[in-house]
Amino acid sequence: MRYVPLLCLTALFILPASAMSWGELEDEINAVEGGAAGNPQIIARFAEIAEMVATYTIALREAGATPLLCPAPGTPMSIDEVVSVVRAEARRSNAGRSTTVQSLMLAGFREKFPC
Repeated sequence: MRYVPLLCLTALFILPASAMSWGELEDEINAVEGGAAGNPQIIARFAEIAEMVATYTIALREAGATPLLCPAPGTPMSIDEVVSVVRAEARRSNAGRSTTVQSLMLAGFREKFPC
C-alpha cells in the first residue's frame, strides 16, 4: 500500500493516453468560448488528468505522507473550476504551448490549496 502514491504519480506523468499540452487545452478553451461545442475526447482526457491528481492526493493522505496540496475536506471542484485553475497557472507561469496540463494543474492546485 505504501507504493500507491508513487505509482499514481508515475502514471500521472507517463500515461500517453492522458498526456495533454497546454496548447491543446488552450485551443479547446478558445473554441468553446467562441461558440463551438466541446470536444468530448479533450474533455474526457482532461477529466482523467484531474481524477489522477485527486487520486494521488488521496493516496498520499491515506499513506500518511505529506500531500502536495491540501484542499479543505469536501471542497467541491467542477471541471470549469479545474480549467480555471490550470488557465490561471498557465498565465502566472507564462506557460509555453508544450507545457503539460498535468504540471500546470499540480502547480495551480498547490498555489490555490497550500499545505
